[in-house]
Amino acid sequence: MERQVEHWSELLAYEKFPSYKEEYGPHTQQIVNAFESIDCISWFRFSGADALNEDYEVENVSTWVAAITPMMAGAPQYNTNGHLIPPCEELDPWRRKRASGKYYRAAMKDVQKHIDFMNYLPRFLERPDRDFLRLHIEAFVDGLILEIIVQDDVESTYFRDLLSWYDAGHLPCGWEGEYPEGKRRVF
Repeated sequence: MERQVEHWSELLAYEKFPSYKEEYGPHTQQIVNAFESIDCISWFRFSGADALNEDYEVENVSTWVAAITPMMAGAPQYNTNGHLIPPCEELDPWRRKRASGKYYRAAMKDVQKHIDFMNYLPRFLERPDRDFLRLHIEAFVDGLILEIIVQDDVESTYFRDLLSWYDAGHLPCGWEGEYPEGKRRVF
C-alpha cells in the first residue's frame, strides 16, 4: 500500500493560532504548527508499507531490523542518535547563539508535552533498539525545532523533511548514498 507523503511546508504553513505571541522568535507560528503536527502523528502506523513522495526518490525498507541496524551500527555518516552528520553540524552552532539559543530553549521546554510516542514503539523490539528509537525521535524533535528557528540562516531542511515522513506514519531510517545526493531510506 503506497501512501502519499505531505510536504513539510504544508504541515507548517497554516495559521491555527494567529494571535500567538512570538515567544519562539519570528517563526513562532511554524513552531506551534510543528507542536500540533507532532501531537497528531500516528507514529509508525504505516512502517513497512511502501512510501511514495513526489519530491524525493526513496529506498523502501521492509523490516524493523533493516531500518534500525544501519543507524545504530555506528556507520560514519550518522551521529549517535542515528541522524546524518552534515545537517546536524550545520545546526549545532546555533544552539549557543544568544537569540536563537533563547528561542530554542523556550521551545524545547514547551515541546516536551507534545512528545508522546513511547506507547507507539514496537514492544517486540529489544530494549536497546527501543531506547535507540526513543533517542532518535527526541533528537529529531530537537533538530526540527532548531531548524525552524534558524531557517533564515541555514540551508538545511533535513529535519523538516523528516516531519513529512513521520506524519505519514513511516520511520525515515537513514540515507542511501552520499548526502545530499542519493535517497532517503524509509520504513
